[in-house]
Amino acid sequence: SRRRHTRCSRDLEFRRVLFRSELTSKNEQLTNTNTTLNNNLTATQKEKERLQDIGSTLHASNFGIQSLRVREDGTERKTTNTRRANTIRLTFQIDRNKITPSGSQDLYVCITSPDGKAFNEAGKINTREEGAKAYSNKLSVQYEQNKDLPVSFDIKNVNLVEGEYTIEIFHNGFKIGEGKTKVTKGLF
Repeated sequence: SRRRHTRCSRDLEFRRVLFRSELTSKNEQLTNTNTTLNNNLTATQKEKERLQDIGSTLHASNFGIQSLRVREDGTERKTTNTRRANTIRLTFQIDRNKITPSGSQDLYVCITSPDGKAFNEAGKINTREEGAKAYSNKLSVQYEQNKDLPVSFDIKNVNLVEGEYTIEIFHNGFKIGEGKTKVTKGLF
């Protein structure tokens, strides 16, 4: 009976060691699987955030650029004459976007004068494609999710030189629209 008890005890101990070894192995497998799943989840969440960031970038369309002569009494007249023009009017539409949340959105207006330099530089923004770029004006617009938003903006008291002006609009570091206008030197 004692031999039998000793044999049973050894057999039981062997089974415990074997069971612990199997549990340790399965625990390591589960830990590795958990680590892999967590790494995949983190990578997926980062990619989702990146895509939402890009997808939430607004888009501008229906660009209009006019040079105007605005008199002290408020009357306006379109002109392409550098001596007469004292205001640039930008009009465009922010197209609907299902991802961009409603609220204030900052737009940056970059104007390049005919000599290739920034016109009325007010600061610099970091664009995602061109690096640091000088901007002329910063606009804050109240965007409503999934709705078109018409935008009209005047740049007043400008001194224009003859040539072509390029106007670019940036949002979220991306160029969302561009337009050009020419002004000429008048004779009178």
